[in-house]
Amino acid sequence: MPILRTIAILLLTLGLLAAVTLLLLPLGIPQSVGIFPPSPERALWLLYLLCMAFGLIFFAIAAQNGDRNRLSKLGGSLQLALGLAAATEIFLLNAYPPLGITSAFSLWWLFAFSTIMGGVGVYIPASAEKRERKAEEERIKKAELEAEALNREEQKRLNLRIVSYNVRR
Repeated sequence: MPILRTIAILLLTLGLLAAVTLLLLPLGIPQSVGIFPPSPERALWLLYLLCMAFGLIFFAIAAQNGDRNRLSKLGGSLQLALGLAAATEIFLLNAYPPLGITSAFSLWWLFAFSTIMGGVGVYIPASAEKRERKAEEERIKKAELEAEALNREEQKRLNLRIVSYNVRR
């Protein structure tokens, strides 16, 4: 299972790198460095979505419960930060449009998808921990009630012994 976990982490990291590149495209940074062709949005979107999907599948298969909650919160937080960065970039591009950029439509999708995925990634472990705490509280309450009932039964037996002892005298 460590191999699947490593693959999942690598795929999720590659997906996040593709998303960061999608964030940088409207600013012209990847094209100015000469890393990407003039219009790589479709390929980056496909890479981002597939890496996230397969990364999450492999992660769900390979991770243990403690790791699953911790890494899900971490991944969800990174996705929320990515969604916030996309929203900030949308705002800045509309407030101060650089030359040559007419639309940052892919940023809207990145904002929506990352925010939803991040919210789910943060919420699911939190709700699972809440359910576990509630179940533990119920187990403790049940054990206390059982102990109380046992104490009442013991008290009844003791009272019967006292009564039978007094009757014999």
